[in-house]
Amino acid sequence: MSESKAPNLPKPVRTLFLIVIVIAPLYWLIMTEHGRLSYDQMLLSLFGKDTISLKIENLGADITEEMFLEQFPDVDIVCEDRSTEFGDRLCQASLGAFNELPSQHMSLFFSNNSLQALKVVYQLAYHDLAVEKMEIQVKAEGQPLDFSSEMIQWRTPAGVVLLNRIVPKRHEDAAIMWIAK
Repeated sequence: MSESKAPNLPKPVRTLFLIVIVIAPLYWLIMTEHGRLSYDQMLLSLFGKDTISLKIENLGADITEEMFLEQFPDVDIVCEDRSTEFGDRLCQASLGAFNELPSQHMSLFFSNNSLQALKVVYQLAYHDLAVEKMEIQVKAEGQPLDFSSEMIQWRTPAGVVLLNRIVPKRHEDAAIMWIAK
């Protein structure tokens, strides 16, 4: 019986090979946007942060608080009676990701048990990705874009989605906002 042996490579070649095997993934994680996104998503998952995936174009005033809570039973959403510019009830949740976009928190605004607005504050570093994701998700539905102001506006069947055109200066302003018609 013959033994198979791995080829005996010169030491500099083996060293270079090991360096490439170790450095290439680190370079991808640290230096590329996709690598940083994957790393952030992995960390958020490891720390047990809630994630929500929903088609924002399906939001409408016909959605009640109970319907939303039933749709996402694993997400810790806290609701309270509070008067806001969008209604009389506010629901909030700390998030790790919204539609795979690293996020901080989400607020839902209800008036007479009818969804009036949704606000998702995402991580500022991912502003360009937020714009890209909204363009793909909402524009794919064939709705026209409005680029006439500082806010990008997408029309949905039951409302409008707003997002800052340029990278916001403050973390609180890095938000996706849906408002019912």
